[in-house]
Amino acid sequence: MSLDPFGDTEIEFPVDVHIRLVCEAGETVFRRVHEAAVAVELADKLQPTNQSSSGNYQSYQLSFTADSLEQLQSLDQHFRSVDGVKMVL
Repeated sequence: MSLDPFGDTEIEFPVDVHIRLVCEAGETVFRRVHEAAVAVELADKLQPTNQSSSGNYQSYQLSFTADSLEQLQSLDQHFRSVDGVKMVL
């Protein structure tokens, strides 16, 4: 099993990408996610989407053009490392 979230999929770059972040709900986690997006110059692309029916989770979407597989892998790891982020899809 590959640990690479993109596996053996061949992707042609540049490519439009839509990343969904599933996070714990709350202002503190939002601030952390926003700071992470600022650090990679994607803050203007961060959009809140759905909140779980229980109110425990909030999702966010980032849509942008990726220039390389390395950029995608780096962003994947960057957002996975944010405390409160449960999934990067």
